[in-house]
Amino acid sequence: MSVQVSTRSGGQLKLTDDDLGRYILQYLLNSRGICEESMLLVALRRLCDEPVGGMDLEEWQKRLSDVIKKINVKLNRLDYKIVQISHGMGKNIVVSKSRKAMESYSRAIGDTLSVTNRFYVYIDVGAVEETKLATRFSQKEIDFIKHAIQTICESGFNIRQDEVPTTSAVVQEVDRVRRAVLERTETDFEPWDKYTTFAVGSSALTQYQNLNALEIEDLIIRLCEYKWFCRNDNGEINLDLRCIAELEDNLISTYEFPACQNCNRLAIYGVMCPHKDPPSIWHVDCYHYQIAHKDTNCTICGESLITNGVYVI
Repeated sequence: MSVQVSTRSGGQLKLTDDDLGRYILQYLLNSRGICEESMLLVALRRLCDEPVGGMDLEEWQKRLSDVIKKINVKLNRLDYKIVQISHGMGKNIVVSKSRKAMESYSRAIGDTLSVTNRFYVYIDVGAVEETKLATRFSQKEIDFIKHAIQTICESGFNIRQDEVPTTSAVVQEVDRVRRAVLERTETDFEPWDKYTTFAVGSSALTQYQNLNALEIEDLIIRLCEYKWFCRNDNGEINLDLRCIAELEDNLISTYEFPACQNCNRLAIYGVMCPHKDPPSIWHVDCYHYQIAHKDTNCTICGESLITNGVYVI
């Protein structure tokens, strides 16, 4: 994309590539370094001041991608980067959770938003984990963050066989995908009786010895503000997208978080096959692709991924 300075009939100037990049980066940073793709697309459209119907969604996405690439050329000198990451819950769940907010925003700006599960994240690519954390946290707080991440990881490998939370968006979406496959084979649907979660309650973290409960709660609030941690609908604490984007390799290699069998990216939502050492996992959308287009059986243990699975909520 090349945008040249030119005078419009109204006397306004089109923005140059550098101007577009600067404003998009500022918009992203003002959003605490993480922003849904749809919001950046709206920002780009309004900066370009072009009719909405002038280009289709794919063309706008390509234009945004070109702007991000040019920003990254300059950020690379500073060991920073803007990366795109997909939410592990999948497109349908993200769209459902964002629909009301997006519809309200669309009415306010007179534009139409197309919601996806893709996000853009501003990350530090030059520093190691310790250095990244040291810019904002004390050593005692860094030690707690490591403890919290390890506790969250261990929680995900603790498979529960008690009552499955049927109101979970992940459970409902996985069951929708399974029903579609079973209907084609005229097989009766049975919900799974096992689930796990890479999320922990505050009580599991406040047992940490080197900080008191108030210090831990204050730190968790700050981590949520930085988009490193997040709370689910039950108030439990999980890793947020910015933490995953910035520390993904370290989370997999050091803390042993699982990687998706389909895309090889870190996965904390979706479906798990419960065989041991280690169990296999798929993001929600990757699970759909696996059973619809590849194989309905696990390639490691041979068990059915439709009738014998674990919800990862």
